[in-house]
Parts: sequence; C-alpha cells; structure tokens
Amino acid sequence: MKTRRHAVTLAATVMVVGCQMPPSPSTSSPPQPAPMLSGTGAVTQQLIIKFKSHTIACDAAGIASVSSATQVPLRHVRPLSGDACVVQQVADNADGLSHGQERLKQHPAIEWLDEDRMMHPFLSMGGDSRSTVIAPYANIGSGT
Repeated sequence: MKTRRHAVTLAATVMVVGCQMPPSPSTSSPPQPAPMLSGTGAVTQQLIIKFKSHTIACDAAGIASVSSATQVPLRHVRPLSGDACVVQQVADNADGLSHGQERLKQHPAIEWLDEDRMMHPFLSMGGDSRSTVIAPYANIGSGT
C-alpha cells in the first residue's frame, strides 16, 4: 500500500514539474553537445586515490601532474582526509578506464586507488543493530 502511495505521489510530482518546464528548443537548431572533460572522452569514473605521505598535493595542480605523468586524463574533485583525494577519470570507453587505472597504480606516489562508489549498510549475522557494518555491496557476508 505504501509503495502504491509513493508511486502516485511521484507521478503527480512529475506531472506538475513537467507542466512547469519551459518549451523545448525548436527542432531547427542542432542540439548542443554536453561539455566533456577532454575533447574525446566518452565515459567518466570517479576514483579515490590515496597518495603516499608528503608526495602529491590533493589540488588541481597536484592532480594535473599525476595526469601528465601517467597520461591518464584526470580532474580534481575534492580532497579527503589522510592524503586521499577524489578525482574524475575520463576515457573513450570502459576498457580505457581500466587501462588508465592500471597506469595510475604504477605511479610511485600512489599507495592505492578505488572506485568512488556508494556504500550500503548491512547487519552482521548476529542481527544486533550495534554491529552494523558499511560495505560496498549489501550481500557481502550473507553467504551468497
């Protein structure tokens, strides 16, 4: 019942917002391409990169130097604590992202890197709410 009520509310919201949208541009003008980080990049991936202490600053200049040294297109997003940094990687395709990440792992100032992804909570086998653990996938530890 609750799901149905949410669906009706969502549909009503979409209809109201859609009615308030400005008219679409005329079909005679060609659509403008979305801005891209590099002129040829087609896919992006946010990464968390942990730098070795006192090596690379987590700022636009530091990330630009890593990008130049590894030939991997990167853009600084934000710093994290503990010499870690969130960056956006750009490539032509998913294989390009993987190859770029392998090149980044070879850089002597990089301790580790991982995808910046949503973490999902799950309960331990005991079911005690005090034992909630954060893991990248909700089914980790469930035996599946």
